[in-house]
This record gives sequence, C-alpha cells and structure tokens, in this order.
Amino acid sequence: MKDRKAVAALVFGILGLLVPILGVVALGFGYTSRKSIKASQGLLVGAGMAKAGMILGAIEIALMILFVSLGGSS
Repeated sequence: MKDRKAVAALVFGILGLLVPILGVVALGFGYTSRKSIKASQGLLVGAGMAKAGMILGAIEIALMILFVSLGGSS
C-alpha cells in the first residue's frame, strides 16, 4: 500500500514550485513518510516519492533563502 504522506510530499513539492513556502510542508511530509515506511517493514511503499518531495522541498527552501538574502542586500 502506498503511504499517503509520500504522495502528499511529492504533490506539495511540485506545488512548491509555484508557492515556495510549500517546500517546508513537502520536506516535513517526506521526512515523516520515510520514517513510517521504514517502520512498516515492507507494508508501505513510496520511499521514492517521499525522497523526491524532500529534495524538491529542500531546493525550494534554498531558493527562497537565496531570493530573500539577495533582496535584502540592496
């Protein structure tokens, strides 16, 4: 069975490209999903989706910090 948090992480990671603050949500869902998947001993799948959501979330957070730091320096 797919872990719903993994799906949510991926969806929020993709939506975070439009609304960068959702990257934080994607990172959180991805982290909790990976913990749940590991604890399920093979009953839950979706580690790849969780990881992709975490990666997208981390990229969005980094870009948000970059834009804020560049905008604040002028």
